[in-house]
Amino acid sequence: MNKGLMILIIIALATFPFFGSVVMSQDFANAYALITANIIIPIEAQENSHLTFGKFNPGNGGSIIISPDGMVNATAGVVVYNGLSTPGRFILSGETSGAVMILIPDNPIIITNENSNSMVINGWNMDKDKNIRLLNGSQVISIGATLNVGSLNQNPKGIYMGTYHITFLYN
Repeated sequence: MNKGLMILIIIALATFPFFGSVVMSQDFANAYALITANIIIPIEAQENSHLTFGKFNPGNGGSIIISPDGMVNATAGVVVYNGLSTPGRFILSGETSGAVMILIPDNPIIITNENSNSMVINGWNMDKDKNIRLLNGSQVISIGATLNVGSLNQNPKGIYMGTYHITFLYN
């Protein structure tokens, strides 16, 4: 047998336990996991148009209904002057395709004049579903409602004002 081959066989046999054994279990394991963070554009809501019931004569009382698309309907003896009523409009902006939930008032809101005479607003509605997406990062939301008007004695001449609350939530 060749002396070189013999040396290789001796070395192989001498190291066989190291090459031939496999470690099957360990006391620990290492892993690396991914970390992510996603910063989004905050949602913004800007009032573009006030909810305005305009100028009107209450007659013996009734109501003024403004739809989100701007249609105005007066009931009973109320006479509305054209062109002065507008729905509330808001421009929302934020993350493109961001999901937003819109919460409009579900309770009546009272508006008053400087002499504390009051009228009630209810029947709140909007032109969108309460869950929307910000297409191209923005949407316009229109709000309508019903103003309940008393007679001229109950609601004398003057400017009646109040506020309402709308919440826009990222989903």
